[in-house]
Amino acid sequence: NYLFSSYYSRKTLLENTNSSLYDLADAHLVTVEKSILSIENALVGLAGDSTITDYLSGIESLPTQSSRVCQSYLLSHDEVDTCSLLDASGTVLYSTNTSEINKSYGGQDFVTQAVEKGVPTQSSAMMLPSGKEMGIAFVYPVRSFLGEVVGLVSVTIPSSKLFENLSSVSVFKTQNSYAYLIDKQGNILFHKNPELIGTVVQ
Repeated sequence: NYLFSSYYSRKTLLENTNSSLYDLADAHLVTVEKSILSIENALVGLAGDSTITDYLSGIESLPTQSSRVCQSYLLSHDEVDTCSLLDASGTVLYSTNTSEINKSYGGQDFVTQAVEKGVPTQSSAMMLPSGKEMGIAFVYPVRSFLGEVVGLVSVTIPSSKLFENLSSVSVFKTQNSYAYLIDKQGNILFHKNPELIGTVVQ
């Protein structure tokens, strides 16, 4: 009978763990990027919808048709928390969450950039309009028939839905390991304990 044993120095273990974490981060980054691209592609359809363009251009005075488009979008995208229409100053004209109507996001960088540069943007982590969890707003500019930005379409997505693929992550397939995600400010965007989402890492 033979007994094989192996010894790993602390340095080797740390290097292997770091390498595994980088690999995990890279793999899940690709998944998150695909999710974001899918969201942005769906927003292209919303931003190009003629009823939304007419409403934000001032051709239609009431958001009746536009609201139906937003509500339909919400029903067909279960990951979305809120769908809103903003004017070019960043004021919410219509939202599937009525408490958002008339709120101004004009001072927010992601709104300013979307209007001034005419490009899709996204917010940093923020408390969602529901007030229950953190999420991210994705914004897409709406252009008039002359090409000027007349407003924005915005959807908010909870962190728990956007990053749910992280729930299955473990290091070295160890039961007690798990991944969590924080932003630059230390806000927890995803954690296996939902009560920690939205809190700040100490």
